[in-house]
Amino acid sequence: MDESGDKQWVHISCALLIPDVKFVNGIDKKPIDLSEVKPSRRTDKMGCIYCRKSNPDNKMVDYFAGYCVQCKCFASFHVTCGHRHGVVYAAGDWPEPITIACKKCSNVAQSNKKQVSDRVLSEVETNETVIAKHKNKRFYRAKVVDRLEQTFHHVHFVDNSFTKQLKSCDILLYIAAINQLTKGVSVEHTVPKLASWLINFAH
Repeated sequence: MDESGDKQWVHISCALLIPDVKFVNGIDKKPIDLSEVKPSRRTDKMGCIYCRKSNPDNKMVDYFAGYCVQCKCFASFHVTCGHRHGVVYAAGDWPEPITIACKKCSNVAQSNKKQVSDRVLSEVETNETVIAKHKNKRFYRAKVVDRLEQTFHHVHFVDNSFTKQLKSCDILLYIAAINQLTKGVSVEHTVPKLASWLINFAH
């Protein structure tokens, strides 16, 4: 836990996961700024599904405190309650360095992922007809008119966020390290404040 600017104690895990919570110093992860958190995230407004299950008669509701997070299915819960009940918190790409999936959604995602991984796909050639994902996230029939190959880098930022889809054109500067075991580059980040941050490694 760490102290916020208004003298409240906050779980670091909660600060990382709850939208609008900020670290004044992103590297040291302190102090924690709660000033922009929406009041609707309070427990008494949003409600923790796990606290409700353990307190069906609602007698302890006045003793529940803190802010809730939401899964994409809109189930809301405290970060710590979710951890105890098997909610999956996974590192993801910026601007969502950590993604949240309740137990039900994570089970569905794992099942879908296994089905996709079990498929054997051949190389797609030009002029072939395919079913492809449109930018509106729906799938349509389409024709392959060209093939392009592009290199993406998996990088780890000093604020502990990472991305697996950094394009080579977004790397501004390669920093040669004295110790050959340690390498770093400077990248153009989508968030202005993080532009040109040193990356721990890239490959």
